[in-house]
Amino acid sequence: MHSFIISVLSYLRAGPYRFSRKDAVGNQRLALDAVRKKLLFWKSGGRSARCLVVNLKQLAACTVIREYEPIGAGGLKRKSLEHYVKKVAICMRFRNQAPAIILPLYDNREHEPSLVLEAEAAAARWNGYILDFLQN
Repeated sequence: MHSFIISVLSYLRAGPYRFSRKDAVGNQRLALDAVRKKLLFWKSGGRSARCLVVNLKQLAACTVIREYEPIGAGGLKRKSLEHYVKKVAICMRFRNQAPAIILPLYDNREHEPSLVLEAEAAAARWNGYILDFLQN
C-alpha cells in the first residue's frame, strides 16, 4: 500500500473526527479532515464498498477529469454536452511520483444521467477545496 493511502481502521481508531467539509454525490461520499490533513472517499453499493483515506500532506496536484462519449457531426445541435459525459472524477497526484489516485464521482454505466451536473459541480467544488488546502 502506498504511503499516501492510510489504513481506514487506523484513521477511525484515532478519532475524534473533525470534518470541515462533507459531500455526497450519488453513492459516493467525500469528507475533509483539515486538522489531520486527510481526505476520506468512500463508495457504497453494488457488489463492494470502497473506502480510501488520503494523506494530503503528500499531495502535489489535484485536477478534475471529464471523459466524453464520441460526439457525431451536429450532435451538439441536438443534445447538450452533458448528454455525452461518460465519466467525471478527481485526479490526485503526489510528490513522490507515485501513481495518481482517481476518485470517480460519475460513470454513465453506474449512474443516472441526471447526476452528471451534480457530479461536475461536486468535482469542481472539491478540486477548489483541495487546491485551497494545498496553498495553505
